[in-house]
Amino acid sequence: MPLTKRAPAPPQPGPGALVRVGRAVLWTVLLVLLVPALLLTWLRLSDAEGDLAVRAVAFTPFAFVAYLFVLVLAAGAWWARRRAVYRLLVALVAAVGVLVHGSWLLPLVVGPPERAADAERHLVVLSANALMGQADPDALMSVADEEAADLVVLPEATVGLMAGLDAAGAAGEYPYRVGTAAEEGSTAGTVVLSRFPLGEPTRVGTIMESWAVDVDVPDEPGGAGGDAGDSVRLLAVHPAAPADPHSFRADAAVLRAAVREEAPDLVVGDFNATLDHVQLRRLLSAGLRDAAEEAGSGWQPTWPANGLFAGLPFPLVSIDHVLVGPGLTASSTRTHLLAGTDHLALVADLGLAG
Repeated sequence: MPLTKRAPAPPQPGPGALVRVGRAVLWTVLLVLLVPALLLTWLRLSDAEGDLAVRAVAFTPFAFVAYLFVLVLAAGAWWARRRAVYRLLVALVAAVGVLVHGSWLLPLVVGPPERAADAERHLVVLSANALMGQADPDALMSVADEEAADLVVLPEATVGLMAGLDAAGAAGEYPYRVGTAAEEGSTAGTVVLSRFPLGEPTRVGTIMESWAVDVDVPDEPGGAGGDAGDSVRLLAVHPAAPADPHSFRADAAVLRAAVREEAPDLVVGDFNATLDHVQLRRLLSAGLRDAAEEAGSGWQPTWPANGLFAGLPFPLVSIDHVLVGPGLTASSTRTHLLAGTDHLALVADLGLAG
């Protein structure tokens, strides 16, 4: 019987081949993390305002995480094998990125100023984008009651939402209001609800409604306002989103002009911009401070929520803000999930000077 020769076994990759594969995977991961991080850093440092830039800059905080991963991987690779100079250079670039982005994020975790806690009068502000009136009015009133909010700013308020809020008790809790509720499905409306008397409102010329109004804050806790000299100038804002870069830049200019003209004590709403956008930082340079940053509340992304944008399960960018002027201080901020809307509600505890 003839003998059958067994086919030779295919060659097995040796340790050298496995090392090469591992090295290729490592450098692929490093490049995938490092290149976008470097781009975000450049956009932030250059104050870029191009169409792509105003969309991308919102994600700048994620570059810190990318740099941190690159630093650990590159430093580990440099230490473990032959300590090649190019690995050390990558680690050094990542270390610089960690330091730069860390300096931008650090103010968000520094503790609140003592003067906020010592303030004799306090004001609780709630901002909630209602997503064309689709926010659950009962849930919204529940948060307002839980937080004992004095002012509620509602971008994208609609007639139906306001009817639902009044049915849930807003008519009694917040007898003072300014703004216009839009028709259902519209983003145009912005409404301010207040426990305290409101002055004559002035329309600010953003594409979607923004308003300037005086809030008559009482001297004593639980008071009803009405004493002269106690007014807080509020801007309730909703400028255009970066999805329309031209309108985004135009509305940013409108808000800068309004801040110069109105000298507000308080600017609240859906800014459609993060602290990394040069447009928002220009507002801050006019003497305003971000409440979350001043209070050391940490990074608080507010959009998108409830999986209502591309199915994302958690918010990625911080575009809802409370900005305070010299007469106010922020002691804390926090967010709440609201059914029906793609924004988290933002609450700020403020102290009033004097």
